Amino acid sequence: MSARPGKNALPRESHEEDLVLALLSESRRDDRLFVTDFRGNTGSELQGTVFIKLDDLDRIVEAIESKPMNMKDDDDRILSTNRSLHDLVRRIESNVERYSRIFAQVIHEKIVGLPPQARPEFAEQTRRFQVRFVTREASSVTPIINVRSSRIGQLIKVRGVVTHATQSVPKARVICYQCSNCTKSIYEIVERQDHQPLESCDSAECIRAKKSGTLTMNTSESLFVPAQHIRIQQLSAEVKQGNVPISITVHMVGEGITRSCNPGDIVTLEGVYIPILYEGGRQFQRGLLNDTAILAHRVVKEKTQLLHAEVDAANIAMKLKHKGSVEAFKMLSSSIAPKIIGHENVKKALLLQLIGGVERTRSDRTVIRGDLNVCLMGDPGCGKSQILKYVAQIAPRGVYTSGKSSSGVGLTAAVVRDPMTRQFTLEGGALVLADQGVCCIDEFDKMDDGDRGSIYEAMEQQRVSVAKGGLVTTLNARASIVAAANPAWGKYDVTKSTAENINLPPAMLSRFDLLFLIIDDQGEEETMDLARAILSGAVDDSYKKSTLSLEEMRHFLRIAKLFKPHMDWGTGAALPAEAARIRDYYLACKADDVEQNDYKDVFTSYRMLQSLSRLAMAHAKLRMTLKYFSDPENETLPEPEDEQTSATVSKTDVEEAIRLMKVSRESFTRTKKRRSGRTIASPDEVKQMIVRILEDNGSMKRDELIKLTCSRLRGAKADKVSALIKSWAIGGALEKRGEDISLPDEDEEM
Repeated sequence: MSARPGKNALPRESHEEDLVLALLSESRRDDRLFVTDFRGNTGSELQGTVFIKLDDLDRIVEAIESKPMNMKDDDDRILSTNRSLHDLVRRIESNVERYSRIFAQVIHEKIVGLPPQARPEFAEQTRRFQVRFVTREASSVTPIINVRSSRIGQLIKVRGVVTHATQSVPKARVICYQCSNCTKSIYEIVERQDHQPLESCDSAECIRAKKSGTLTMNTSESLFVPAQHIRIQQLSAEVKQGNVPISITVHMVGEGITRSCNPGDIVTLEGVYIPILYEGGRQFQRGLLNDTAILAHRVVKEKTQLLHAEVDAANIAMKLKHKGSVEAFKMLSSSIAPKIIGHENVKKALLLQLIGGVERTRSDRTVIRGDLNVCLMGDPGCGKSQILKYVAQIAPRGVYTSGKSSSGVGLTAAVVRDPMTRQFTLEGGALVLADQGVCCIDEFDKMDDGDRGSIYEAMEQQRVSVAKGGLVTTLNARASIVAAANPAWGKYDVTKSTAENINLPPAMLSRFDLLFLIIDDQGEEETMDLARAILSGAVDDSYKKSTLSLEEMRHFLRIAKLFKPHMDWGTGAALPAEAARIRDYYLACKADDVEQNDYKDVFTSYRMLQSLSRLAMAHAKLRMTLKYFSDPENETLPEPEDEQTSATVSKTDVEEAIRLMKVSRESFTRTKKRRSGRTIASPDEVKQMIVRILEDNGSMKRDELIKLTCSRLRGAKADKVSALIKSWAIGGALEKRGEDISLPDEDEEM
């Protein structure tokens, strides 16, 4: 056997090897083995991955330097250098790849032992283990945007979402060539991406014969390892407003690390930042520029609810202190897009969506989703897009996209050709990247029917099935969807049906748990309040005192997702009170659909039963979380096995779910009344408006009062208001003196 000069032989650096051997010997002698997967004694074969923790290196260095050393020849050689063992650890962090080879060489030769009759220069070919380094536990995560050229060669830790993953393919680590003339074996270590195979044999026999045989690759003697490329992208919470998320390529090589993540997974990755080296004409085309990547040493999949900023939970408890559940619910919902005035019920629904229900698995392995889908319809300028953007920021894993600029594959998954292997690979879309989070789709009505139809499966089954380019697979898309749609003719036309105003098919609308119709129909007083808030919103930050900040809301949602309430559905024919209440409301809605058969804007389907149960479970999570923050002694996170964590849904939770469903349906019912010519202003609404006007202005002329009431209260008719004023004046609720109308002197309720 022969070796290719300068290609496969690792330079023998005796000084560095002695230092590494000292660390390894001390770790074995003191039973502080920092090689966590070391499963072999001297002379036996070591397989798998050898993880070397930098924290253990520090402890071992301290143990060595604290012991008196006998001044032997080897010790003199170690102590004579001006580089201490502490410097060795520092050098390891700044040049990980070099020391990975040195550690592997020392472990293989001095501890495990080479196979009989094996030469050190061919150890790479017989090695069946790999050395990887682990960062310190106290080391912080480096944002992807801060990974710069100064970190090349260093061990770094980054976090991001996987957007692209290639298939795992075998990669040649050591290639064995067989010469047809001298039958010698030539080994070559592959270090570059675009490796050029050897063409001639340089053995002594071929040189003497002045004839080189043909080199044939011997696959049985070559060493192949699995390899995979992935691309990770910045988390949405780390991307500054107006910036484009930054991505970085990751090379995963070796057993135990490939196929460890899929598109859509959030991972914390430890590895070496390396330049990509090319040979020949390709490097000539690149010039002085080099591509960069991370050579992964360890990949850890993160749970979404554990990704959070450090916040003081005491601040949240202080703001929620002395507040009832109703007031706390209102405060938390107001913390969603706090500068958007109004939309109280919409914000409450979005808060429950961010908290989410509980996913259930039946005995037949059928999975019932726990995520809520919400659709906001209505006039432009009502703040729908701003609310969606804030929801994408506040969600632990939020993705915002516009329907007009999104294609079907952009929302689900795309099949692209990998430039390295030329094979088809999957690249996750918005719904896959928002797995276990929230996907916000603006301009939902502007999407093409074909693109919009691609998310039907994701909305109900919460998965994306792909069958393209020879790839047949299913990706997780366990995301809540909040969509915003505008009317077809600019402003909502109350004389037309909802289906005519918003071009969405019934099959799509039925997949939303809640649909809210937002119309710009406030009266004069509400309009003035809104205008005042908009004009002063640029400088008014008083809302911060009565709301939670973005980081505090994320922490609150993180705690809320740890609770797993359940609903008692009963075992016999008789349903428990909570389940019976949901059933009765569902039957009432079905009966109302039959009575109002002329208007089919919102129809009742069996999906409403599951929607109500999801809303009730989300409200139960909210109630349990408020109870958690009300106890000042709670310093640990709730455990899933705790009885309080898995409490039963109460009657209060069911009633709030039904109330939100009623508000959602009534937003469409108002337009039905307008189309049928019926007034929407009830006598109670007229009473409240008249009292408010008289309290502000005192006595008023009868005609002026009627005119002002009709202008401020939409749907109030002059003849109806006149008749009501006459009736209330006779009953004593109003005082009439000639044509002047005023409130009575004594305090009476109307």
